[in-house]
Amino acid sequence: MRSGANLGSGLLGQSAAAGSGNGVRAAGDEIDSAAQLLHERTLTATTFTVATAALIRDAGTNSFERPALQMRADTGNAGIGAARAAVELAFAFHYAVTGDQHGTDGVVARLGGLTAGGDYGYYLDISCATADRTADPAISARWIDDEQSVRGRRRAVVTARQAAIRAR
Repeated sequence: MRSGANLGSGLLGQSAAAGSGNGVRAAGDEIDSAAQLLHERTLTATTFTVATAALIRDAGTNSFERPALQMRADTGNAGIGAARAAVELAFAFHYAVTGDQHGTDGVVARLGGLTAGGDYGYYLDISCATADRTADPAISARWIDDEQSVRGRRRAVVTARQAAIRAR
């Protein structure tokens, strides 16, 4: 089982890699298969996780906005904090890929509220790094690697996604 930090980082990295052209078909098939298996099940949190992976796969494209807004509403109604934070992480990635600074401002504000109790605070740090922003040092996550390396990896995922979208 993955820790929360690894889940957030892994979800972003794996889904972004899937959307960047590396294994797009295989990853897309896996996401679609998982969604089909979970359809009409009561595994709400797991269903949200798979749907969030699909959002990250579609980040930076016109296919993102409508399902993402629906997911934001659904996770808010379900009251599952982890799912709400993960959806905001998907929005952060989408806005970083599209260069939408206003959208990023909103995500940072929402994640700040969602993580104020300390849970999933690293999502705020990941969101800031993907948008090439500095996170508030008072709430910033402490990573095993140095901050510059971590931020560089987050930005590399964004630039790879941008390149993949341009190549389509």
